[in-house]
Amino acid sequence: MKKILFLSIVTAIAVQTVSAQKLEESKFKDNWFVGAAGGATTQASSMDPGNTLEWQLGLHVGRWFTPYFALGLEGQAYFGKSGHFSVSRTAFNVWNVNLLGMFHLNNLFKGYKGEPRPFEFIAFAGVGGAGLCGASWKYVQPNYSDPHPNSLTCPIGLTIAYNCGSRKQWQAYVEPRVTYELANENKNVQFNFSRALLAINVGINYYFRNTNGTHNFKLYETPDMEVINSNINELRSNTAALDSMLTDKDLLLASKDALIANLNMQLMQKNVTITNLQPTVIFRQGKSIIDPAQFAPIEMIAKYMVNHPNARVVIRGYASPEGPELINKKLSDERAQAVRNALIKKYGINADRLTAIGCGVTDKLFDEIEFNRVVTFNDDTKE
Repeated sequence: MKKILFLSIVTAIAVQTVSAQKLEESKFKDNWFVGAAGGATTQASSMDPGNTLEWQLGLHVGRWFTPYFALGLEGQAYFGKSGHFSVSRTAFNVWNVNLLGMFHLNNLFKGYKGEPRPFEFIAFAGVGGAGLCGASWKYVQPNYSDPHPNSLTCPIGLTIAYNCGSRKQWQAYVEPRVTYELANENKNVQFNFSRALLAINVGINYYFRNTNGTHNFKLYETPDMEVINSNINELRSNTAALDSMLTDKDLLLASKDALIANLNMQLMQKNVTITNLQPTVIFRQGKSIIDPAQFAPIEMIAKYMVNHPNARVVIRGYASPEGPELINKKLSDERAQAVRNALIKKYGINADRLTAIGCGVTDKLFDEIEFNRVVTFNDDTKE
């Protein structure tokens, strides 16, 4: 029997080791349960079980260390005035306390599925002690008339459980068991069925709520490799699309630079009568904010005015024909004023030397419509 118990414990530990990586980590306060049970018991050797029938009540507490193995502590009290317990002087005849090892047969043989099954089978075996209540801690042996010292006991049985409740937190069960009284009249420890008690109990357990939010062990959710591969492919596709967008952006910037260079070339080649200063500032459609790239011509005008201290520059703003005329007139004023403010604040040109004029809409400066969204410069001292 000792070998069987030892091998059972080793089996439970081995299964735990193999499956540990699939379980979420549980804390010491997780997977505890309490319960109560009651039933009838009789001597295994009795020819007339009704003559030795006794009743028992018990409480127990335990913890599942893995989905396969648990330890529990139970306390039982026997009562009734028939049979060999009738010598007790109290309401209860005999007490019995056992430490149990429990083995979940469903999980051991079919694996743990992440939650309790509706019906489960749990084998158990243990060791403990028993004594007679109210008789100087003496226990009357079933087949002997003389009191013996407290006895060593070994319960073995099977729990047939039904799990219920919204979260399977309750467990009702029926439990047939055999309790061996291991000591004989010579105080030798041995298993002897003739000195055993047969019992059938019914009971209920409650499993406390765990830190994982359930009342049981929780499995890690195994990633779906197809979903992972799909996500990877989607990320790769998005990365390729992003690279394409960046390439298009670079091409657009290159086209913009080429457009500006072409515009400056046209300004140099065209005979523009309203100014004798070639640099111009280009604006985006409907905007009066100076693009960073457009500060280069403004800086050229600033250097010109530093090199010619007597120069007085007129800044003329224009708008292309798109949109309402009144809005474009205001837009041309704002563009001229934005360039004037930049020369004053960024380059330190005296405000008295600068005049900003909004000239409204034009399509006469350049053949390309968008080229007419400009600010031009004219040195009044050279007119």
